[in-house]
Amino acid sequence: MKRSDFIQKSMSVLGMAVIPSYLFGKNNSADQSVFTVINKNQTMNTPKTAKELLLGYLENINNPDKAIELFAEDAIIELPYMASLGRTWQWQGKEAVHSFLKNIPKSFPGFEFQNIQVYIDTPDQAFGEYDVHCTVAATGRPYNQNFMGRLVAENGKIKLLREALDMVQVAKSIFPNGVIDLPGKKSE
Repeated sequence: MKRSDFIQKSMSVLGMAVIPSYLFGKNNSADQSVFTVINKNQTMNTPKTAKELLLGYLENINNPDKAIELFAEDAIIELPYMASLGRTWQWQGKEAVHSFLKNIPKSFPGFEFQNIQVYIDTPDQAFGEYDVHCTVAATGRPYNQNFMGRLVAENGKIKLLREALDMVQVAKSIFPNGVIDLPGKKSE
């Protein structure tokens, strides 16, 4: 029995596949004595699940160039309750999403998601909660926030990310006079 046949049969018993490495570009020659081992239950180009995309987004929030790679060309980020503050609440298309992501580290120094909990995890949807504790650059005030986010994935990319957060905390942190600056709120 040839060495390569022995390796393939042995790994097959363990639920693994042995594939010539040159097929993966790891070896430029057709020398089939060099192998790559993969789990048979795992495909080589498996699209990312919604949970993987959500965790990748949260992990790379301060790296907009890396985070944007997770989004589809027609992706949308929505923060619907920002409309109640008279603020932009939706960014549609990869360019607009990238612009939004690039603004976060500048506007919120130290912005980093913590205490991440994913409660719903399907291949194309994930729902989680996560916290942020940082500072608002424009006011110097602390920004302590709990987010809830729903992510919809399509073809291994983020199609929609809709997040909800405490608008009173947003107003306290970002408006020059805090909640007194809320639209429709009058000074007493």
